[in-house]
Amino acid sequence: MDNIALPTPTMEEIHLMAWARIRAKRDELMAVTDWTQISDSPLSAEKKAEFAGYRQALRDLPQSADNPDLVVWPQKPE
Repeated sequence: MDNIALPTPTMEEIHLMAWARIRAKRDELMAVTDWTQISDSPLSAEKKAEFAGYRQALRDLPQSADNPDLVVWPQKPE
């Protein structure tokens, strides 16, 4: 069987793939906390506000980090 050489991704492509993984993880973390923001959520107003802040920090992630390897994930409220 012949060895087939696959194209090596450029640094820009690697960078874009890393950001895509971060966005996918961010979207997953957002999805699992969607319930915290509905009107009949069992959370207190204070806890709901904590989750709202957490979710905003998640939404800000792509814009608040310059390097996908150095992303600092916000702490999820308990």
